[in-house]
Amino acid sequence: MKTLDTLSELFGQIAAWLLVPLVAIMCFEVFCRYVLAAPTTWSYEFSYMLTAANYLLAFAMVLRHDANMRVDILYNTLPVRFRAAVDLFFLVVVLCPFLYLILPALFHHMARAWTTGELTGQSSWNPPVWPFRLIYVLSFALLGLQVLSEILRKVRITLNLNPSQEERVQ
Repeated sequence: MKTLDTLSELFGQIAAWLLVPLVAIMCFEVFCRYVLAAPTTWSYEFSYMLTAANYLLAFAMVLRHDANMRVDILYNTLPVRFRAAVDLFFLVVVLCPFLYLILPALFHHMARAWTTGELTGQSSWNPPVWPFRLIYVLSFALLGLQVLSEILRKVRITLNLNPSQEERVQ
């Protein structure tokens, strides 16, 4: 679990650092457009790709830190072991089947873009689309690994099998 959690943290940090070039590109575009009256042809595509990569690569870290949004009026009043059982149910019944269906589809979508040389078609820059789709595959694979880690963690808490200090605090 620690290895999977560390991997999620690493890619979450990478996702956070993607905001730096995104802000730089947007500032550069504003400068070019309004000061030089010469907008770039590539900033739109690059910015939406960086924004999406930021969100996608952070999925696993969000799950690791239980930072997803939910209405927790009732949830927070439940005992820790029961909350873990509820989380375990949703991980196994909702997230696992979703990942089982989406990962192969995303992989085939990326592979088709690679083999056909598909381009974005959004601007005159028109970069290949497969690297962007590879980020989709990678991010959902990381999410799947983090789901595995969370399932193990929630089973330990639910069955009270030597929970770690962090799990006792929750």
